[in-house]
Amino acid sequence: MGIVIGVMNLTGVGIRFASLIQGLSQGDLAISLILMAIACLILGMGMPTVPAYLVIVLVMGPALQKLGVATIPTHMFVLYFGVLSAVTPPVALAAFAAAPIAGARPMRTAIEAVRLAAPGFIIPFAFVYHPALLLVGDEGYIEIIYSIFLAILAVIAISRACYPQKYICLEIIAFSILAYCLLFAGTIIGLIAVVVIVIYLAQEFFAESIKKLKNHKKGEYNDKNLKI
Repeated sequence: MGIVIGVMNLTGVGIRFASLIQGLSQGDLAISLILMAIACLILGMGMPTVPAYLVIVLVMGPALQKLGVATIPTHMFVLYFGVLSAVTPPVALAAFAAAPIAGARPMRTAIEAVRLAAPGFIIPFAFVYHPALLLVGDEGYIEIIYSIFLAILAVIAISRACYPQKYICLEIIAFSILAYCLLFAGTIIGLIAVVVIVIYLAQEFFAESIKKLKNHKKGEYNDKNLKI
């Protein structure tokens, strides 16, 4: 690792890579983050967490900081994608190690791992747009609590989009849009998305509770008839 980092410092690969990302994205932060996320996943594939983090932050850190991203969100963004490279196909070392234990196919295990870890691919972007999630910056307690609440609802929405229950296509599209609105849209749109998700989850909870209550009463009725 020392040799790799030394070569990168001497050759200036990090600075050149940062310039390349800025050229491709034309200074747009969202496009730059997507390109850097892909690069982080590629650079981290097949490597343990700590070496992957060191290599990626050396290459990607200057690029993110040039775009005005703070230091802690930069490191957390890089670290998250460095860790997630362990379950990202086609390498996915963690999934390939777990597949024989589970008696499953390696690539199918990797794809399922990506579905399970889907919120982890979105939350690093939220770190950049909502530094209050990392308890940094000048935000007060209200902003921190609000950002954490939005992140929790976004994780629920992303998880539901990855594992729809009833209306598959509709739920995938709807919850994906709601997760985007929660994390990356403005305050007003974010509040509307909060209301929609809370109402939907509450309605689903009450419907499930009523269903269980009816089944319970039906079971008691059948038990009484059986005793008679």
